[in-house]
Amino acid sequence: MKLVFLGREQLELRSGGTVWTLRIHELCVLAMLVGGGKAGWCAYQMRPSRNVTQEATAIDAFPEVVIWHRRAGWSAVIGAGLAFLAACLVLIGMYQRLAFD
Repeated sequence: MKLVFLGREQLELRSGGTVWTLRIHELCVLAMLVGGGKAGWCAYQMRPSRNVTQEATAIDAFPEVVIWHRRAGWSAVIGAGLAFLAACLVLIGMYQRLAFD
């Protein structure tokens, strides 16, 4: 989606370190999206165990799905945190490039 709306990055204007930081950021965003998607799919699979009038029985009914849901959720959270940190580094690099140009 980013390529469609914003186009390609001009990587030739960046140093090697900032290109690596950008790539790591993109991998963290990918981990966040895949983990969140998997966690959402697991939640969708567990929905028959949820009822408004009863307690949740997902742990008893879907033990493997609950484990995958937890792992995928944590990978999404960690990916989001790392993507945020990498985005901060990318932004700092952009500001530095503007200041020295």
